[in-house]
Amino acid sequence: MIMLRKFIDRDEESAYLNREYLSENFSFSVIYGRRRVGKTELISNFLKDKPNIYFLADKRGTKPNLYRLRKKAAQFFNDFEPDLETFDEVF
Repeated sequence: MIMLRKFIDRDEESAYLNREYLSENFSFSVIYGRRRVGKTELISNFLKDKPNIYFLADKRGTKPNLYRLRKKAAQFFNDFEPDLETFDEVF
């Protein structure tokens, strides 16, 4: 059985994210809210047709998350994985 998921009721938030994405100006948007309200789904839906690096840190700690982000960035840019030791260096 295949379950189809339909993305609904997020027109205003999606329009905002698209306006920010298409803007000529730099911006930073924070997405927050209670658990289980669709924040990750909103982001995933927004990014589906755009080049992106989606990274969700977990409870493994700073170094393991840093190494995972380095690897993901190297794959995205089709480049070697740099030997960087801090998040500041990665960014």
